[in-house]
Amino acid sequence: MLRPTVGIIGVGTVGTTFAHLLYQKGYAINAIFNRTLGKANILAPRVDSIAVTELSEVASQCDLIILTVSDDAIASVAGSLAEYITPDHAVIHVSGAAGMDILEPIAKGGAMVGGL
Repeated sequence: MLRPTVGIIGVGTVGTTFAHLLYQKGYAINAIFNRTLGKANILAPRVDSIAVTELSEVASQCDLIILTVSDDAIASVAGSLAEYITPDHAVIHVSGAAGMDILEPIAKGGAMVGGL
C-alpha cells in the first residue's frame, strides 16, 4: 500500500511528536512549515525533511497535511492554505476544541478533511 506523503504545519510539541512518530513508521515527511522558521529548521533534518517558508510549498509536496497549530490559528491557516488545496489532498487538524467546520474552506476545494 502506497503511503501518503506528509506535511506538518505547526512545529510545537504536537507537530514535532507527529513528525517523529510518522517518520519512525516509514512515512515520508516531505515538508515542515512553521510561522517562525527556526523550529522547522531544527525538526526537518531529524525526520529527513525540509523546512519551507510558504504554505503553497507544503501543498505542492504533500498528500496529507496535518495542522498542528494553536486552536485559535486553525481557521486562519486553513483559509490561507485553501487556495493551494486540490481534491487529491487530505487535511486534518489536531484540536480538542475545534470542529470540522473550521476546515470548510479546504473541504470546498474537494479535499478530504478530518480532525483528531
